[in-house]
Amino acid sequence: MGERRGLELLREVPVYLLRRSDLITYFDALFDESDIEEAEFEEATYRLLGIIGPDLDYLTLLEDLYVGLVLGFYDEDIDSFILVSDNDRISRRDLDTIAHEYIHALQDQHFDLGATFDSIETTDAATAFRFVVEGDARLSERLFSDLIASYGPQLESSVDRLPGASAVPFLLRQIFNAPYILGLSAVARIVDAEGPNAIDFWLVDPPRSTEQLLHPERANEPPITVSDPNLLDLLGAEWSLLGTDTIGEFVIRTLLAPSVGGFQAGNAAEGWGGDRLVVYQDDQGAELLAWNIHWDDTSEATEFASAALAWLRGAYGGPQADSLEGSTRLSNSRAGAWLFTIDDQTWLLMGTDADALDRAAEGTRERALLAAALP
Repeated sequence: MGERRGLELLREVPVYLLRRSDLITYFDALFDESDIEEAEFEEATYRLLGIIGPDLDYLTLLEDLYVGLVLGFYDEDIDSFILVSDNDRISRRDLDTIAHEYIHALQDQHFDLGATFDSIETTDAATAFRFVVEGDARLSERLFSDLIASYGPQLESSVDRLPGASAVPFLLRQIFNAPYILGLSAVARIVDAEGPNAIDFWLVDPPRSTEQLLHPERANEPPITVSDPNLLDLLGAEWSLLGTDTIGEFVIRTLLAPSVGGFQAGNAAEGWGGDRLVVYQDDQGAELLAWNIHWDDTSEATEFASAALAWLRGAYGGPQADSLEGSTRLSNSRAGAWLFTIDDQTWLLMGTDADALDRAAEGTRERALLAAALP
């Protein structure tokens, strides 16, 4: 069967049936201390960006996504794939899942998915690689359509029902589902343009950004490396770094779309060149996010800032008086934000401590203006 995908099956792959009620236990066992620390940073980031609400627990939301939506998955650690179902045996619906996970097994045997994911350092690059991995599996499901049509009628229909993930915020569900949807369209474009074996190139040499997959003409365009904004001297000794990351074009347009519409959000995010985001936390639990985004040119930076202002006004209310020329400050009872553009860069600072936020914004803007003035 592997020859249908152009990859030989190198060793047999065990298949296990896992009850949906046991999925949380399996999910929890996957997390070690470093994963929990990373999840704390992601939770703070998503909370400050408005992807999740202030009172929601991120790990619980991830559990809800997996329990509510997952039909099966491939586990690189045990070289096996798991069907998630409350049926006593394989049903008709499981055949699509088996075909999908079979492709993941082939990918892992030939390209070592686990090692590749471990080597990726940013959310944007990891999301881009998931686009490739899941898009390949989704597109390759059609290679087994004759077998599914042949064996399906011999099996029982499914009695297992997905509980869904309606309690999970919309934007988080979009981020979770994107590799299966946008990944499919990206991989289909690659295969149509370069042939069925072209996707193996991306599995060997993963994309470095979602931009490279969202825009095929930029497949060879690496992202700009942006340094971590270091604001500890502006914040004080009670503050510490929680984490740092690169978010990328896909998340930017996902953030903007509910406020300005998908078309305008896509245009506003399209000029992305690179970004770096850091989150700080003080000893009382206050949080501050600083996000520096580099654009292809000044007009792209200005276009993003206009869309971002619409997004921030929806989150925080109308702009308030500020003391920084060319900047906008917004706030509500819970948090505040500063947005400003300098040449081809935009800066967004968000935080729950108003004094620290204003101090960091003023210092960051002064440094950015000084850097822009240097030859």
